[in-house]
Amino acid sequence: MLSAVNGRTATKRDVLRAAKEGGVAYVRLSFVDILGIEKSVSVPVAELEAAIGGAVTFDGGSIDGFVRDAEVDMVLRPDLATFAILPWTRTGATEARMLCDIANADGSDFEGCPRTTLRRVLDDARDVVAQVATALEVEFYLFERGPNGPVIQASDTGSYFDWSPSDRGDEARTAIVAAVQAMGLGISSAHHEHGPEQHEIDLAEVPALTSADNFVTLRGAVKHVAGNLGLEATFMPKPSEHVAGNGLHIYFGLGGVDEDQRLHAIGGLLAHAPAATAVCNPTVNSYKRLVAAWDAPIYTVWSEHSANALVR
Repeated sequence: MLSAVNGRTATKRDVLRAAKEGGVAYVRLSFVDILGIEKSVSVPVAELEAAIGGAVTFDGGSIDGFVRDAEVDMVLRPDLATFAILPWTRTGATEARMLCDIANADGSDFEGCPRTTLRRVLDDARDVVAQVATALEVEFYLFERGPNGPVIQASDTGSYFDWSPSDRGDEARTAIVAAVQAMGLGISSAHHEHGPEQHEIDLAEVPALTSADNFVTLRGAVKHVAGNLGLEATFMPKPSEHVAGNGLHIYFGLGGVDEDQRLHAIGGLLAHAPAATAVCNPTVNSYKRLVAAWDAPIYTVWSEHSANALVR
């Protein structure tokens, strides 16, 4: 990524140079809908400069949680710092990707853009917290691909931290880590998780907006790299009743606050847990994960050790 070049913020010239030097043929302008699902518009590299200037629009009326049919024109505003060349390809043509904020046709911020919303919340919090940094534990399953779709529990019977030379998932996980590191993401660790064919990759602590961007990048890499290896990746909260669910654990680092403020922050997480649960668990399948005995939070409490507590 081009988050900084020689100590300064990345510029349009930096992006155009990186695209040329990397032999990029196409650039994907990516964004997420209200459910966090990544979408993209691909442009030829010849149109990259125009795209950086906000020339690419899309039909917002067709995206979940966006605008009404009468207000369809939306503008993609690429964040230059997120430019990265994709280390996988299926066509032989080199692609790059930039994450985008979404604007209205008149250039104003679109209030429904998840990325813009997060930035706005962080800006509002700066009078109390100097910086909010997060680290993420990302869990997912890698299933063998059968003739009729993914085959659950087909080969790997491993559990926590297992390392087997016959585990294709371990090979895939290593390839995924290499791919996202090539894109500039910091990885703190990776290992086999509790369920058969379940894995975890931990993203290093960075500012909260960058952390959210990194999660989108990692999720896309998991699906593409796994697919190229003949595997099916899923982040579904509970892919099977008899296996552990997929969670997303978030470590918060609050800069410039004292111990009392940190305790109030924990109290805020507990007080707003019902609303947060509705947002963070938006599907019926989400609640199949929130059951006892599967290392999932089922109590709105804090604890130093319990895996069933909301906050640790």
